[in-house]
Amino acid sequence: MPHWPEARKLPSIANILARYLEDLPSDFAFWPSVFSAAVIDSEQYRTTVKKELIKLLRRANPWLFPSTKTLDDLLSSASCVFQCASVECRRTPWAYHCNLIYGYPEILQHMFIRDFRNSWSLDGVECDKEIARIVSLMLESLNIAVDAPRSTIKGLNSESFLCLCGNPCHLQPTSFYALVSHFSQYIQ
Repeated sequence: MPHWPEARKLPSIANILARYLEDLPSDFAFWPSVFSAAVIDSEQYRTTVKKELIKLLRRANPWLFPSTKTLDDLLSSASCVFQCASVECRRTPWAYHCNLIYGYPEILQHMFIRDFRNSWSLDGVECDKEIARIVSLMLESLNIAVDAPRSTIKGLNSESFLCLCGNPCHLQPTSFYALVSHFSQYIQ
């Protein structure tokens, strides 16, 4: 289900909210059809959000995301990364537990947690060509195809990457996407 600002706009839920309490049927036979319709509306909403995210990815990296693959295949690829574009997170990422770099659906989860009151918008999401290049180079150095599923990265030890930049804050092993986030600081 989408978060509340979006869920209340779904036709099935908006219909219920538009009624007065007295107009709602009191028998339970009415509600299963409402729940079924809400599930269908939610699936349509999810597909719309996925299509918006894919458009954003293709603007940054048209060669990585061919139209021959399904939405789910594209969004689950290891090279599919989004950046949090929130000004608040850029200023104080620790306040929102922001990693700045996310896959799908983690970018949506982060946005919903960060701002539960407002509707979904691509305004809070970016796809940077340089960060995509970093991801591609890192995957290449690991001998992992850029179109490999993200589960390939998750299958590696989550703390198996180490940056040799010498920064005392980065002496501990870290995850793949945390390392991408660290490298992205050098290009911004």
